[in-house]
This record gives sequence, C-alpha cells and structure tokens, in this order.
Amino acid sequence: MFDFNVTGLKDKSFWICLLNSDDVVVGLQACRLDVVDTSLAEWAIGWMSGLYMKRDQLMVPAQLQPYPESRSFKLKGKIVYHGELWIASSTRRQPGLADAFCFMGMVLSHIKWQPDAIWALVSNTMATRGMATRFGYLRQERSFLNWKISPDDVPHNEWLLLLEKHDMEHLLEERAANGPITTEV
Repeated sequence: MFDFNVTGLKDKSFWICLLNSDDVVVGLQACRLDVVDTSLAEWAIGWMSGLYMKRDQLMVPAQLQPYPESRSFKLKGKIVYHGELWIASSTRRQPGLADAFCFMGMVLSHIKWQPDAIWALVSNTMATRGMATRFGYLRQERSFLNWKISPDDVPHNEWLLLLEKHDMEHLLEERAANGPITTEV
C-alpha cells in the first residue's frame, strides 16, 4: 500500500517511526490519503488487489463486497488508509506506548488532511484482542474483505477498523479533557 514503485504517493502519504533510547526503531506505521468517489465498500477490493497485482502477487476475492449493512457503503471522499503498523514486542509490553504511537498516526492524518474517515485492515487475532479500541478506532467490522487467494502475509479474512471525522473530533476533545484511556496493571 505504501510501495513508491507501484503507487503515486508523493505528498499523499507519510511514515512514522518510533525510536527507543538507543535510537533503534521499535515501531513503524504509515498513512496515505486516497479520494474515493464511489464508496469504500466498492473501492477497497479493487484498490487492494490492483496494488498487489502491480507487484506480481495474486489476490482473488472470495466475495466482491462486504455485508450489505457495512458502514463502508456510506463512506466516500477523502479517506486515509492507516497501515504497515509494526511494533516491537519490547514496546508492546510497555503499557500505553503502542496505543499512543498508533493514535499519533491517526491524529497527524487528521491534522494534515482533515479526512472524512480513517480506516485500517486487521486479522481476526488483532481484531478480537481489543487493539482497535485501545488505538482509538470506534468501529470495527468482521469479514470486510475475504480472499480465496492472497499472499502469505495477507490474512484470508480481514476486519475493517474505522474512525470517521466526527469520531476523531470527539476523541480529540475527550483526550484533551481526560487524557488517554489507561488500563490498570
């Protein structure tokens, strides 16, 4: 999604890295702005399979659209894809750090582009462990994309994480007033 050899990203994307005290990279994420003129539901599958085809990797969908009541049918306009998230296990063990790092990418996207929505794709494992809520996503939908054939690093069932513009504004107000959500250890 962020390979400059197959996409024309130029000023429509950014990467963020998280460094530890020894200047070692312990976290990465990227955000890209796309303009969707149909709906996210109709656009996402073609966009994703097309990018993989440009790298000679086959993606064959098991279904052409998400379930009929998916929020993604109502989303179009300036939409940010939030992906390539990697956080070292040592960083994940530090309470709140991974959550704050991920939320920072979402906030920077909001400031930079004022998108209508921010979305991400995650596996079953990531979706069912509370990650979306801790990172700041207010909505998630199971089985947004399903693949018959996909590269080894792409799960066959991908969940949609979604944060619309008004949701982000609510989160920013809430966190400004109360600080980040913390968990007792």
